[in-house]
Amino acid sequence: MIRIGNKEIVFSSSLMLPDDESATLEIPVMNDVLKLDLKFTPGQNSEYEGRWNSKDGIVYLEFVGWRNSIGTAVSEPQKFGEIDGRRLYFQMAHYLLGNMNLVHFYILVGGPNE
Repeated sequence: MIRIGNKEIVFSSSLMLPDDESATLEIPVMNDVLKLDLKFTPGQNSEYEGRWNSKDGIVYLEFVGWRNSIGTAVSEPQKFGEIDGRRLYFQMAHYLLGNMNLVHFYILVGGPNE
């Protein structure tokens, strides 16, 4: 088990994704399965953003404009939901290699008293 502060890392992976192609992840968390769709799109300007929504039991994470070959990271875990009454977070680092997106992606679960 790996903990950062009061959060436990329950999943970590490194992925190489082409622009505009989704990765589908099914991650056992607590007594459930977290379903994610992860995608990177180039965007139209130099600003970058991340957005997420949920539909039919799948969380869609889309990152637009992440185009830095030196690297970009989420500075702190981002809350995006709850499972079994505990908060869910993601954290990641991203590098653009040509048109490939190298992402180190983590799912964390908050402590029971959060």
